Amino acid sequence: MEATWPKIIKQIHQSPCRAVIAITGGGSTAISELLSAAGASNTILEAIVPYDAVSLSDWLGRPPDRYCRPQTALAMAVVAYQRAQYLIDQSADSRSLHDAIVGVGCTASIRSHEIKRGEHRCYVATQTGLSTRLYSIEMKKGSRTRLEEEGLVSEIVLKSLADACGIVQLPPLPMLTDETLAAEFGNAPRLLADVWKGRRPFVWSMGDGELQIENAEQPLGLLCGSFAPRHEAHLMLREAAELTLKGSVAFELSVFNADKHPLDYLTIERRRRQFDDFPLVLTNAPTFVEKARILPRTVFVVGVDTAERILDPRFYNGQPDQMRTALDEIRAHSCRFLVAGRMHKGHFQELRDTWIPAEFADLFEGLPAEVFRCDQSSTEIRQNEDYW
Repeated sequence: MEATWPKIIKQIHQSPCRAVIAITGGGSTAISELLSAAGASNTILEAIVPYDAVSLSDWLGRPPDRYCRPQTALAMAVVAYQRAQYLIDQSADSRSLHDAIVGVGCTASIRSHEIKRGEHRCYVATQTGLSTRLYSIEMKKGSRTRLEEEGLVSEIVLKSLADACGIVQLPPLPMLTDETLAAEFGNAPRLLADVWKGRRPFVWSMGDGELQIENAEQPLGLLCGSFAPRHEAHLMLREAAELTLKGSVAFELSVFNADKHPLDYLTIERRRRQFDDFPLVLTNAPTFVEKARILPRTVFVVGVDTAERILDPRFYNGQPDQMRTALDEIRAHSCRFLVAGRMHKGHFQELRDTWIPAEFADLFEGLPAEVFRCDQSSTEIRQNEDYW
């Protein structure tokens, strides 16, 4: 029998998959197609269209760097997965459903009543507990009506969900000559999936790419960051930290960051591949008190901007007592901070420019500018390159 989307949607609804879908910019017709078919309640836990910039920022927890970009679709899919996980957890039979959770995120820029300067394109991502998939296409500008572009994006959304449900023999997409649907797949190794799901606190990624539960050469310090991308300043800071601490320093990347979007498996792998020369510990500890719990007796190497956030009650629900409790616990785990300066609004700021409560002064040591100074930043690199 020839595959058609109504038949595929029927198969989706007959599968064990439970999904949350988030779509912005285009492709929302897929939601109505899914909901108009019998059995939709078997699949759709929730569907949202955060079309306005404020709505999308609220959905993601913070504004995206750019709206119609692969990293935005990936972040939307992870947040959708987390939302599905929350909804499933409220179910009486949640244990049997967890392996079938799918988060779908779509961001698109399609034809409008005003001519757009940029290209017409879309990015669709799916997230499961074991894999990430990303689909992208650049459409021929001016070759379709808005309705036709909306239809194509919607079919890509349906395809992404069908793929995540393990359905094969899908209908061909209505693409034009020279248009290509690019696809990237990332399957998580078991140890990494355990960290991502919270079943394991951390795993070590060694220089050869192997994942290990433990690092035989436990470092004295960890340089913490998002490494998007890693650059020369990180290597210079590591070297300066080793000289100051008189011990080895490795790197730490949290798959869930308190100040940034949660990471998917494709993004984690891209960032992990940057460390083919030094050990990298992947954690599920977004805050430093959580890092201290799982990695005691560690000196965390951070920038002065991070140190300011550690000392800012706003990051503790506006409660100074919560900040003091967290810092007391960090001290109890024999952890402290080595703080590097950085450029901020044309001024090189160091730890000595930051207010530190007297009772916690022993937890913070500054790296003087004569020991380390490098004005390059990941933010500037991302502004000049389409890095994710």
